[in-house]
Amino acid sequence: MECDWEHNALESAKAYRKMMDTSNAVIYCQLVSDYGDEFISEEASYAVDNLEQEKEAVQVKCGF
Repeated sequence: MECDWEHNALESAKAYRKMMDTSNAVIYCQLVSDYGDEFISEEASYAVDNLEQEKEAVQVKCGF
């Protein structure tokens, strides 16, 4: 069974956004940090990019 690291990184990014309500740059740093999740840069970039897309989709749906 293969692990979907991009999905895992996105789920971690969502958790960080909910807990810390911080910038994508800070979330990215946490995702790649040796003291954080230790994702590789491609996985962290995927997570941050898709985190922003989800936020925009919610804003459109809610009329913001």
